[in-house]
Amino acid sequence: MKERDRLLKLCVNALESKGLVKDARYRDRLKTEIKAIDEQAEHEYLLNLHDKFSSQGLFFPKNENNLLVSYLLGLTQDFDIEAKPVYIQGEFPDIDIDYLKDVRDYLKRTWAPKQWGQEFICEIGTYGTSGIKSSILDMARVHNVEKDEIQRITVKMEDKDDEGKLLEWDKALEMYPDFKAYCENHPQVSEAAHLLLDRNRTGGVHAGGLIISSVPIDGFVPLEVRSVNKTNPNGVICSAWTEGLNAQDLQPVGLIKFDLLVINNLMQIAQACKLVKDRHGLTSICALPGLWDWSDLSYLNDPKALEMANNGDLKCIFQFDGDGIRKMVKRGGVTVFDDEAAYSALYRPGPLNMGMDARYCKRKRWEQDKNHPDGEPYNIHPLMKPILGRTYGVLVYQEQVMDILRVVGLIPDMHTEKVRKAISKKKVKDFIKYKEQFIENGQKVLEVNRDFVEDLWNQIESFAEYGFNKSHAYAYTYISARLLWLKAHYPLEFYSAILMCEDDHEKFKQVRIDAKAHGVEIVGVQINRSKENFHIEDGKIYFGFSNIKGIGSEVAKRIVEGQPYKSFADFLNRFGTDASVVKALVALGVFEEPYDRVMLRKFSEFYKDKATKRRQRAQRFEVSLENKVDELKSLVLKFLAENDANYPDPQDHLEDPLFKEMSHFTPEADALWKEHFETNMVSVPFKYRGEERIKQVSAYKILQDLAKKYETTVSGFKGKEEDDESSPVAIDKFDSAKIVLDKDEESVLKSVRHLGEERTFPEAEKIYYGFEWVHQLETCPKYEGNTFDKYMEDAETNKTPSWMVEVRVEKVNARTSKSGTKFFSVDIEDANGKVMVVNVWKDDMSRWKDEIKAGNLLKMRVRPPSGGFNTLTFESRSRQEKSKEWPDKANDYRVRLLIPPEPPKVVETIYDDFGLTELPGWEELS
Repeated sequence: MKERDRLLKLCVNALESKGLVKDARYRDRLKTEIKAIDEQAEHEYLLNLHDKFSSQGLFFPKNENNLLVSYLLGLTQDFDIEAKPVYIQGEFPDIDIDYLKDVRDYLKRTWAPKQWGQEFICEIGTYGTSGIKSSILDMARVHNVEKDEIQRITVKMEDKDDEGKLLEWDKALEMYPDFKAYCENHPQVSEAAHLLLDRNRTGGVHAGGLIISSVPIDGFVPLEVRSVNKTNPNGVICSAWTEGLNAQDLQPVGLIKFDLLVINNLMQIAQACKLVKDRHGLTSICALPGLWDWSDLSYLNDPKALEMANNGDLKCIFQFDGDGIRKMVKRGGVTVFDDEAAYSALYRPGPLNMGMDARYCKRKRWEQDKNHPDGEPYNIHPLMKPILGRTYGVLVYQEQVMDILRVVGLIPDMHTEKVRKAISKKKVKDFIKYKEQFIENGQKVLEVNRDFVEDLWNQIESFAEYGFNKSHAYAYTYISARLLWLKAHYPLEFYSAILMCEDDHEKFKQVRIDAKAHGVEIVGVQINRSKENFHIEDGKIYFGFSNIKGIGSEVAKRIVEGQPYKSFADFLNRFGTDASVVKALVALGVFEEPYDRVMLRKFSEFYKDKATKRRQRAQRFEVSLENKVDELKSLVLKFLAENDANYPDPQDHLEDPLFKEMSHFTPEADALWKEHFETNMVSVPFKYRGEERIKQVSAYKILQDLAKKYETTVSGFKGKEEDDESSPVAIDKFDSAKIVLDKDEESVLKSVRHLGEERTFPEAEKIYYGFEWVHQLETCPKYEGNTFDKYMEDAETNKTPSWMVEVRVEKVNARTSKSGTKFFSVDIEDANGKVMVVNVWKDDMSRWKDEIKAGNLLKMRVRPPSGGFNTLTFESRSRQEKSKEWPDKANDYRVRLLIPPEPPKVVETIYDDFGLTELPGWEELS
């Protein structure tokens, strides 16, 4: 082995240079360590470390395993010959790397097989297990029990419990009384479903998992071929064993999982960087001289970007786009990049349920301002300050647990991850011996009493299950920081890239609203300015054709290839009359025509009919020409056979140049016909006064007659084509009354909202953009911009108990609580298109039933979500107020009807739980 020889040579030379070669203790120790390295085949690993570290003058601060080889290779500067070496390896890690999707797929399925050989690699099989809902449904079918009853129950069941954990059977019985009653009524189904729970149900392929082995894998791991998608019709080779959180079959046999992940945000960054470079003439982004983009890490603590984060201005930023995490960040504030990484790790169900986010925010506020009213004083033991100082004494990362185990409990590094895993999985037998070691050593190391160390262990034990990987948090937050830097310094390019990489139409409006707040205008589709995707022109971002629902990228390319279009008729003539495309473009008002959208749409149907007739005429013309050409060829072959000794069997001479020349309707062919067939007389039957006769006709004349028919057909078709061109179908000359459109489509086309000189088309926009370009609320003269986000921010900052929101009522549902209380849940939408549910009690609905109707625009006073629920509550009267007489509505501040400039669209009110289509009598709800 070349690697072994080189490693041994380096170590022996180092022994000599350090003057240790004559000491038998060092020689024997080196032999022992080399033997252990041979057994674990780690020569290449140690050499790679040596090459990397020696070239940069680096070394590890401590010789953790007390290895002589590490000391001789210059990896460490300390070594104790009297202390024993440690050869035991820790557990192999998973290797997680994020890529663009195309790069990931190439690496997995093209590069890896070519680089390592197919027999040395495989993808990883996965298994879907039976959950509570699928188990009970399957067993109901097996036991031939009507499934409608259990379906009505399971459709209301969540996958997780009220603590955010995966729903377990006993918890489901507790949370859902209907489910419990069903199980009691159907014990056979229940028992069978309980036994089926968590058993493998389906097989799949891990999205990113890849195994690379040093020996052929099929010798010790069972393999299967499983289909992935249509791009891999033959399937991929994968392991029948799996690897992940719940099952670890591959690691015990010495295999490491490479997880090649895909994050769409990498494409956002790539697109934004390209736009910035192209538009501003830059060659790099945040790069050190001569190095790659983002090599200058000063962007992580860029003042402008940190200020935006501190203000919660984090919309469209990876990990921080949601309302909840943005509120948390704003509550605690951001002063350095480390804060962003901590928030990303804290905003998870476990830490949130433990209140770690609140503790972090309070301590950070106190650290910044000792008199801050929301601050929380704290102290950190000096020995733990290097571990917990950056997170203000709050356990945030798994690595902090491992560091405390090492520093306080003197547990070796290679064991700390194993202990942490055992604690997180509640495997008491695996960590109990370390607990005693931690408590005993901790008292000495920290110089504190046993209670203090036990309390510290208890904190670790409760946190270990929820701790997040620090390297993961920082790596992901690097992505967040790059996006934040681009948003802070190049908002136009940033928002364009975000939109170009977004497929979810529901997010378009949120991006548009945030972009507008940063001075970036996003313009709807325009027939001659829009491109295939979103693009920048004249300092604005234009919607792309492929971003319209129902228009794909191929169609969008065809539209762009035909630009510019002179008119709507020109578009129909050159692009075509594809109804799905024309419907969308006409409805969105992309054509600058003096005619309304109904007229344009009717004209497209009229034009389509005309175009269809022209196409059919052209097809008939082509068929007629083909028939005449076939007849010509047949006659020429026949006349050649009769007139030319060289053509006894004409079928043998189809490729003859003479035949090819004569089988065309050209002047040259006519000359050849005359030369060969003018004297060739052919008998032709005809009728004279009903009597069959025969006459002799020149073969040349027969061919000439056929040629005249051919010319007549061509000239007739060309004449009609010229008429079409000289008098094209005109939009102002067709009879629109004869074209009848679908009623629903015509209703959409007639839905217009006038904003001064501008017009928007709300119904069409909702269908084809996925949102209203200008919300109906924004057209109200009294609208003040009181959105949910503004309300929630105010409720968080000023601790206001209630607030006025301006909303459109979408749907009203009658409900019954578990305790039997009747109430109404009302879907309401703000001007940003965000929908929330507000619960209204029966007596309040009785008072406001004429106002709280679907389609109405309201100012409504609500209270924020509480008790772990995400619904609002309509501000009800206090008990003292209820005992008094109702004030008249004019003096009841809780609801105000906004008067829009146009009548609101009436949407049917639905009362789901009662199955009624109209409001039930109030006495029935008591």
